[in-house]
Amino acid sequence: MTNKGVEGLLRYTILDKNDLRISVNANGAYNDNKVLSVPGTTGESFGGGSTILKEGEKLGVYYLVPYAGVNPANGNPLFVSADGSLSETFSDADRRITDKSALPTWQGGFGTDIRYKGFEFTTQFVWFADVWLNNLDRASLDDTSGSFYNGRNRSTDVLRAWKQEGDITDIPRIGNPYNSIDYINSVDRYLDNASFLRLRNITLGYSLPDKITDKLGLNAIRFYLQGENLITFSSFKGWDAENGFRSTNRGNYPTPKIVTFGTTINF
Repeated sequence: MTNKGVEGLLRYTILDKNDLRISVNANGAYNDNKVLSVPGTTGESFGGGSTILKEGEKLGVYYLVPYAGVNPANGNPLFVSADGSLSETFSDADRRITDKSALPTWQGGFGTDIRYKGFEFTTQFVWFADVWLNNLDRASLDDTSGSFYNGRNRSTDVLRAWKQEGDITDIPRIGNPYNSIDYINSVDRYLDNASFLRLRNITLGYSLPDKITDKLGLNAIRFYLQGENLITFSSFKGWDAENGFRSTNRGNYPTPKIVTFGTTINF
C-alpha cells in the first residue's frame, strides 16, 4: 500500500504594534491512498460486509449495491443490478466499487490568536473532507422491514413510508423484506458524507500585570475560560461525524462539549 500526499502549515502575523498582536494560522493535508498488492491470485479480498480490499483502490473502499428508491407499485425497495436494470432483489454480483472510504482525502485546521496587554483570545477549527460513513444508526431509525413492530424508536422519516399504489417516496413500505443490517452490509442507501468543520477550541484569558503578581510574591497568575467542540458544521445525519474512521457508524458516543474555567498560578 502507498500513501502519497502534501501537507502544509502557514502562520501570519497581521498586526504587532502598541501591545496588540493579531496572528492567524492554517494547516492542511491531502492524502492519496492506494492498495498495491493483495495476497492471492484474484487481486482482491472480500469476505462480506461493506468494504473490499482490492488492488488499485483505496484502503477500505466501500463495495456496495446502488439503492434506487422505492417501487411505487408495491412499496418494495429497488436496487440497480450489474446490468443497470432495476430489481427488487440483489446479490454480491451487483456490488460495485464506490471510490468512497472512511479515510479522509483532505484534513486540516485553522485558527486565530489575538493578544492585547494581558488579554488573549484564541480559536482553533479542524476539518475533514471526502470521508464517508455507513450510517447504521440512521438505518436502524429508518427501518421499516418485517421487524418494524419491535418497540424501538423510529425517525420521523418513517412517516414518509410507502402506503398505497402510486406513492413516490424514498422509504419502503412497512413490512418490506430488507432490514437495516441488509443495507449496511450490502447497499449504499446509508453511505453518508461525514465531512465536517468543528470549533475544536476557543479560549479567552487574562494574565495579571507584573506589578500585581510581584506584590503577591508570584511569577504569574492567569485566568481563562475555555470551550471545546462547541460548534460543528456537517450534513452527516448521525450522532457525530467524527468517529475514528470506522467504516460503520453505530453507537458512537458523541464528542463531548466541554466548558472550563480555570486559573494558572506560577510560583
